[in-house]
Amino acid sequence: METLYCYQKPDEYKKRQPDRESETEFTEERSILCKDCGHRLTSHNQAVEVEGKHQHTFFNPAGVLFEIGCFQDAPGAEVWGVPTTEFVWFSGYSWRFANCAGCHTHIGWQFLSGESSFFGLVMNRLVDEK
Repeated sequence: METLYCYQKPDEYKKRQPDRESETEFTEERSILCKDCGHRLTSHNQAVEVEGKHQHTFFNPAGVLFEIGCFQDAPGAEVWGVPTTEFVWFSGYSWRFANCAGCHTHIGWQFLSGESSFFGLVMNRLVDEK
């Protein structure tokens, strides 16, 4: 399987099928949406702290800066690829890409460790539901 890096163009993701279909039901009232298309991704109720905080700032291998927020789940996201530990930001976790299920824009990553997982979503690619 081809290795994907987070600085690839979103069009390259559209050619592949997601590893998880998005779930469209939201019971929480205050959703967080994709900034590009308005698709519901998650909610404020899903916000979690990882390593003591909700928001983290990291650079990827290409030197691109990402500010991410951690969420227990992102039902409106599709996850892509085989989990990898290359360039992982959280010790003990592997990661794979998370795209908006509405427009397929790269919105972050799913981090996995054993039976637990969480999403790190790029904050400037999200908006609050109005």
